[in-house]
Amino acid sequence: MTKARAPYSTRRLHPLREALQRRRHELVDAQAAQARELADEQARDPAPEEEEAAAHQHGQFIASHLREGVQAEVGRVDEAIARIDAGVYGTCDECGEPIALERLRALPYTRLCAADAAREERERVLHSPGRSLTL
Repeated sequence: MTKARAPYSTRRLHPLREALQRRRHELVDAQAAQARELADEQARDPAPEEEEAAAHQHGQFIASHLREGVQAEVGRVDEAIARIDAGVYGTCDECGEPIALERLRALPYTRLCAADAAREERERVLHSPGRSLTL
C-alpha cells in the first residue's frame, strides 16, 4: 500500500501540531522533575536501611516504569510531528483512509482510524492470554 498525502491542510493541522508540541514539553518537564526528585531522595538517604530496602526498590521499580511510559509517549508525539512535517499525518496506516479530525484531536498521535483501531483492539482482546475464544 502506498502512503497517501495528508487529507488535511497544514493550516487545519497547525493547532494539532501545537498541541503535540505542548504535550511533548509537558512530558519532558515532568521527566526532568522526576529525575530531580529521585536525585534529591538519593542525596538525602543514599543507603536505605535494610528494612526500608524493599520499599526503596519498589519505588525505583515504579519510577522506572513511569519513565518508560513517558519515553514511549514522547516517541509517539515525535512520530506524529514527523508525520505532519512529512505530509502523511491523518491517514490510517491500515486502510489508507482519512482519520476523522475529531479522533485526531482526542488522540493526536493515533495512526489508525476508529474502525481499524476497534478491530485491532478486538483482535488483541480475543488473543490475550487467559481469554476464551468462544463468545
